[in-house]
Amino acid sequence: MRRLHQAKQVVRDRVRNRLLSQNEFDSLVSTTFNAGRTGVEPVLTDVRRGDDAAARRAGRNGCQGGWALTQPSPGGRGLLEVYTAVARTTWPRAIMLRMLSISASLAMALAGSCLASETQLTFPDLFGNWKVRKLVGMAPITAGDLEERQPLGRTITISAQQIVEPWRQPACRPRHPALKLVDTKEELEQNWRVSISDLDLRKGWNKPRMQIMDVGCADALVLDRNNLVWPSGNGFYYLAIRQRNTGP
Repeated sequence: MRRLHQAKQVVRDRVRNRLLSQNEFDSLVSTTFNAGRTGVEPVLTDVRRGDDAAARRAGRNGCQGGWALTQPSPGGRGLLEVYTAVARTTWPRAIMLRMLSISASLAMALAGSCLASETQLTFPDLFGNWKVRKLVGMAPITAGDLEERQPLGRTITISAQQIVEPWRQPACRPRHPALKLVDTKEELEQNWRVSISDLDLRKGWNKPRMQIMDVGCADALVLDRNNLVWPSGNGFYYLAIRQRNTGP
């Protein structure tokens, strides 16, 4: 575990000029753990220069290295399996069990941080245009007229400065924007007045913990990088699809 602590300290020491999200920090720690202080330096340099994609690339590479602790090598055995075989022949039982416990915990910690960094997004990941595709649900009690405030087919624009919903004025000015990981059932039932099972969504989008876009003046349920559930503000919930830039 000392090596993991040292990797965290390297990231803290080398990246002082910007605030890292938890996902970015975990990704860089994973890469530092596997590549070492010298090997990770080019990545940390890119991050210090403001390259937001560098941390995400580090996460993908770091995860591959982290999983190597448990995945089979070309010879057919993972590092932990080899480690166990050596320990059984050379160490007293008490020491062997303690060292294997530490090693397994470290492997799971790295794997867990990699999974989190692969699946969790940050607010800038949502920047762009989103087309309101279809109505997926409504609260038991709704306010307003669906026909009067019809969002279907219209485009939502998300940026650092504002969130523009054509049916709502003025535009939302994000305050302390963030994506929060929440208990899906609790969040929707308490704050959205709807259950996840009441929403017409693909089965794979029904997860016990999901991210919510929380910017103070607007919110959305993040299904994945390209799909959001967007409340219209009057008790109706819509599926919004990311629009790809097609160029001139």
